[in-house]
Amino acid sequence: MGGSRQHRALSLPALRIITLVWAQSCLDIGGHLTPASWAKVVAAYAYTPQTIWAAEESSDPLFVKSDKNVPDHIVHVRSMIDLPYDFEFDTGYRYVGGLPLSGVDAYHEVEARLGWRASENMVLSLVGTNLLHEDHEELDVNVRTERGVYGKLVYRF
Repeated sequence: MGGSRQHRALSLPALRIITLVWAQSCLDIGGHLTPASWAKVVAAYAYTPQTIWAAEESSDPLFVKSDKNVPDHIVHVRSMIDLPYDFEFDTGYRYVGGLPLSGVDAYHEVEARLGWRASENMVLSLVGTNLLHEDHEELDVNVRTERGVYGKLVYRF
């Protein structure tokens, strides 16, 4: 496998860091923007071209579930905002291209979190995941990911 990896860090106006990685015919690019001391946006994009090396008549189930069955495109954007009175509001968007070998369609999804820093050591949060759909397929047509809303308590010692 031993492909070469090239990393480049670019400095563009308004962007703090952009990382570009090209490895074995895959492209990953990401960066973050800090428009204010209380706000941050992180974004990433991955491109993996579909290259199938097995014969079409192959019935090898390990091949069908192998790393060749990955989405062409993955996009992830996350914002983190510090609000007054020690509140935090984070949102995330992701797009994942379809998995043709598994029959899984592409999808868009959103997450959100409202947190309150009750003390230096404790954060209480209300989190919502997969908010755009009641459920959808991920990884395999037999695996369904459901919408979720839950409370979270983090205490650091």
